[in-house]
Amino acid sequence: MIHIRKAKISDAKDITYINITTWKDAYKGLLPDDFLANRNLSEERIECIKNLIESPTDICLVAEFDKQIVGFCIGGLPRQYNDIFEFELRAFYVLPNYQGNGVGKALFNKFKEITDNKPFYLYTLSNNQKAIRFYEKNGGMIIPEYAQKMPHPDLDADETLLAYNLE
Repeated sequence: MIHIRKAKISDAKDITYINITTWKDAYKGLLPDDFLANRNLSEERIECIKNLIESPTDICLVAEFDKQIVGFCIGGLPRQYNDIFEFELRAFYVLPNYQGNGVGKALFNKFKEITDNKPFYLYTLSNNQKAIRFYEKNGGMIIPEYAQKMPHPDLDADETLLAYNLE
């Protein structure tokens, strides 16, 4: 049974673990192997997640399957000023073994519900076709003019913007 709820501070370690695990799976072959190998479960990463969970402007949700946390999403106010979008979905990950069984869709729908179906966007790696298919299947529309380089100093990767709830 899938259950979506707001994240609690006690979920931070599980969220961090899911982030690291899914990055290593989803981005294998898309990002440098040494970069992915160096992503570990550290106190610094866990503290960062705790700060996001406690933030009054962030939306942090977890997906539970049979009472085990198997996915999460984090969003909130857009990091880049614009007059189109009211929200940004900054992180969205489901453990590989739980993908394709409705967990991601339930998590995504809960985020849309909490944001009152207001316009929001997310960025994904342009060469991550699996993610792009999921996002498009769930109502995302690619906006080519908002493509960008991944804002990470150690990576040279292109990102695609997908928009939701634009009329």
